[in-house]
This record gives sequence, C-alpha cells and structure tokens, in this order.
Amino acid sequence: MNGVRRGSLVDRAYSLAKSRVLHAQLLPDSFVDEAALADELGTSKTPVRQALNRLAAEGFIRILPQRGTIVNRITTADIEHVYYLRELLEPAASELAATRATRQQVEHLRELDERFQQSDELAPDLDTHNQIHVGVARIAGMPMLTKMVAELQDQMQWFLAVRAAQGGPLPPRHRHTDLIDAVAAGDPAAAARITRGSIETSRTNILRGDPRTFLGALSPTGTVT
Repeated sequence: MNGVRRGSLVDRAYSLAKSRVLHAQLLPDSFVDEAALADELGTSKTPVRQALNRLAAEGFIRILPQRGTIVNRITTADIEHVYYLRELLEPAASELAATRATRQQVEHLRELDERFQQSDELAPDLDTHNQIHVGVARIAGMPMLTKMVAELQDQMQWFLAVRAAQGGPLPPRHRHTDLIDAVAAGDPAAAARITRGSIETSRTNILRGDPRTFLGALSPTGTVT
C-alpha cells in the first residue's frame, strides 16, 4: 500500500511540476522550488525529487548538484529536432488512424477541434490543440507511437507557451477539419499528406521567417531569452 501511495504522490508531483513548465509558469532559467511543491502537495520532498528526475529525463529541467533544479533553455536546435521527428512520426500516425478510426473516435476529434476554435484567437487553447494531435496518434493503435507523439506535442506546447509568456504572438489558430475528414473517410494517403503539409507550414512560420515572430529574441547561442 505504501508503494502505491508513493507512486501516486510522485505522479501528482510530476503532473504539477510539468504543468507549471508547459504553461510557462516556470520560465527557462528559473529555479524550481522543491519545498514549495512539496508543501502544495502536502508531502515530503522525496516524491517531488523523484518527479523532477522524470522531468529532467524528458529534457524540461536540469538538476544541478548543490545548486538546485533549473528549467532548461529552449534552443533553435531543440525546435528543429522536434519538427524533424514530427515529420517522421505524425504523418504515419495519421495514415494508420485513417484505417482504424471509429465513428465515436472521429466525433471526439471534431469536439476537440470545435473546443479549440472557441478559444481566444490571441491566446488559443494549447492544451486542447495538443489533445487533437495526440488523439489522432492514439487512434493509430500503437501505444509507443502515441507516447512519442505526446512527448513531441508537449515540447511544442512548451515552446509556444514560453513565447506567449514573453508577450509575443502565437501562430494563428487553425482548423483541423481537413485532417479529421480524411481520417473519417478512411483515406490514409490524404491524412498523411495533410499532416505533413501542416507540419511543414508550422515549421516554416516558426523557423524559416524571423525567429522573433514566435520565439522571442534569440541569444547568440540560439537560446530563447
């Protein structure tokens, strides 16, 4: 029972700390206050430290001995790598989803997209946007693929949340109707093509133009400042 409770506390600490990072409530280079997280959860620091080790393994933070835990910086290379992996994985996920989607799953995607469209144009609901992409991957029916897409979408959400916290604009809100229609129609080639085109457009908007448009001023080392 103690082991189950410990696991639950670690999961809660992980979810709380990760949410603070993904929503840019903890910005790059800021320190993570272990004691404050433990107090908020009503627990000791031990499960908090275990949770932070998980976040460090995912690349969101770094743990410095004798100094503390710091939120990582975001580099242009990080963003390039995420887009490269998205271009490899998400079209395949969409292709598989189009061969397996049920009516209920398609309806759920439409509901998520409608929720996303109802969010603020200047501050779109990044959580729901994340759920749309992960939802398509989940329909593909490969848990490992879903996990990888979810991790990439978390990285995207982090990049954009940091930019918004810096006072910069986010990419225009867009519909996912074409992709969802292709999945609903059982057209894997169209689903993959639409996904690939969407990723390429996003990548162009964020990286091919002026990086400051979405990522804020870049330091000489290419990190978001």
